[in-house]
Parts: sequence; C-alpha cells; structure tokens
Amino acid sequence: MRIRLEQLNEEEMDYLFKLRKARTLDTLELMTEKLEREATSSAQEASICRAFDVREGEIEQGKYV
Repeated sequence: MRIRLEQLNEEEMDYLFKLRKARTLDTLELMTEKLEREATSSAQEASICRAFDVREGEIEQGKYV
C-alpha cells in the first residue's frame, strides 16, 4: 500500500522536496541512499523511506518528471 502525499509530516515533506530532483528511479535510489547514509537517527531514516515511497509513485505516474 502506497503512502499518500497527505500522510506525510513536515520532515517527510522536506525529504520529498529533495527527492523530487530525481527524474528516474535509478537517480531516486542513489539520492535516497545518500540521504540514508547522512541520517543521524532511525526516525530520520523512516522519514526518508516514506518520502521515497511517495516520490517513487510520482515517478511511476509521470508526475513532476
């Protein structure tokens, strides 16, 4: 089940805005890996994962590409 944009909190939205620079799934994965390496807590990693899920769906639907 996909996470919807409306379900994201402020921190997750910040990560989503960063991930919207990605235009392909390959680039999205690279950007996500970098953000996860820089994360200082498991809560940040969870926020990144939720933002990734939303952006992945957007790319698959052709939104913001």
